[in-house]
Amino acid sequence: MAAGLPVIAADFPDFARSSKATAAGVCVPPRDVAVIASTIEWMFEHPAEAQEMGKRGRELVMRSLNWEHEEQELLGLYGRIVGAR
Repeated sequence: MAAGLPVIAADFPDFARSSKATAAGVCVPPRDVAVIASTIEWMFEHPAEAQEMGKRGRELVMRSLNWEHEEQELLGLYGRIVGAR
């Protein structure tokens, strides 16, 4: 996503939830080769839509899926762990 490319991810709950929320890509059944191939073909056949997905993904990375944002989450977790002792 940081590269501005649309994501094709396995249709696992966390990936699916994130993908639907951000519209930065498509989730596919991880073992369905035909669906994976058709999704890749769709991306090439619909470059404007694929480019928009990539753009939304990049914006998400710049806004919240980066170290500056995640650092606070990690430090908060460490604080809760150390404080629990």
